[in-house]
Amino acid sequence: MIDLPQGVSGFFRPYGYEEKQKVLRQFTGGNEYFICIIPALAQVHATTVLKAFSIFKKWQKSSMQLVLLAPGTTDTETLVNNFSLYKYKNEVMIISGKQEEISAALIAAAYACVLLPAQNNIEVAVLYPLKCGVPLITADNEYAKAVYGDAVSYTALEAFSLSQHMIELYRNETLKQNLQEKGLALTQKNNWETSCQLFWDSIVA
Repeated sequence: MIDLPQGVSGFFRPYGYEEKQKVLRQFTGGNEYFICIIPALAQVHATTVLKAFSIFKKWQKSSMQLVLLAPGTTDTETLVNNFSLYKYKNEVMIISGKQEEISAALIAAAYACVLLPAQNNIEVAVLYPLKCGVPLITADNEYAKAVYGDAVSYTALEAFSLSQHMIELYRNETLKQNLQEKGLALTQKNNWETSCQLFWDSIVA
């Protein structure tokens, strides 16, 4: 049996400077942002991400914003209890994530990405930021480490740990660049063309 790489849409690709600036102007008023992909079964982690973002903002009083990419909802109160009371609510945007091209653009233009899966699940969405050359912070578990190795940054599922990884990516340009390069190298074969060709080759071999 052939081991086929997971196919990923061509929308997920590295963006150049001008492309990134266009996305920033359109969605965040030209400000840099962290993006958090929130799988449908992992919405419980949205509060953890907001708490981590608060710690980051207290450390770095910058214009950095947060985009929550949540395929299941655009209702802030459904996603996060008492969101209206959140101190930095004006610097958080929630996008439904239903339009793949928009999701891809938001991920490709992000400063870094956070994805905390449900339990120890491995989400296909982990590949999206890696294909875009965007540093990824994800949950620390043995299976993820076996699959992604040192191409991603691993955090415990709690706010302080996550905030420290966000802070480290912000102040350590070398780490950021290393994760970008390793993510792109790891996902080089993750596209539908390669998967289909390998599948076809296995049939005619």
